[in-house]
Amino acid sequence: MYIAFFLQKKFAKAAKAAKFVGIANSFSLLTFISPFNKTNHEMNKSELIDKIVAAGLKKADATAALNAVLEGFEQALVAGDKITLVGFGTFDVGYRAARKGINPSTQAEIKIDDKVTIKFKAGKTLGEAVDNKALKDKFKKEAKEKADAATKKTGAVKTDAKKSTTKTKK
Repeated sequence: MYIAFFLQKKFAKAAKAAKFVGIANSFSLLTFISPFNKTNHEMNKSELIDKIVAAGLKKADATAALNAVLEGFEQALVAGDKITLVGFGTFDVGYRAARKGINPSTQAEIKIDDKVTIKFKAGKTLGEAVDNKALKDKFKKEAKEKADAATKKTGAVKTDAKKSTTKTKK
C-alpha cells in the first residue's frame, strides 16, 4: 500500500502544505520517530502529532494526516496486505495455529486458540539507527541490574564458569 497515494487522495492540501507527500513518497518516517530516546518513555499518538506539527502542519491537519495513515495501515493489514516503508520496516500479517499450552500457576494443560497476528520487521536504516552504543550500554546495565537482583533474591552465589585445569608433573 502506498501511503503517499492515500494521503494525496484524502488530505491533498494538508499533505502538500507540509511536504508530507514527499516524506511519504520516500518512506522516511525516521524524522518523526527518534530512535535515540534515552529514557524509558513510550511515544504516544499526541506526541507523534506534535512531531508532525513541528514539520510544518497545523495541529488539525497533522491529526487528520496521522489518522489517515493509521487508517490506511489498518485497512491494508485487515485485507492481508503487506506494508513496506523502505528504510523503516515492513508490517505484515501472520497466522499462529491453535496449540496446547500450560497454565504456569496451576500447571494444567490449556488450549490456545489460533490467531492472526501483526508482524513487524525493522528496515536496515532503522535497525542501524537503533543499534547504537548508548542503547547497548543501557540494555547491558539493565540486564546486569536484573541479574544482580535475581542473585540477591535467590541467595545464589556467582561462580566463575571457567574450569581450572591442573597439570600433573611427571
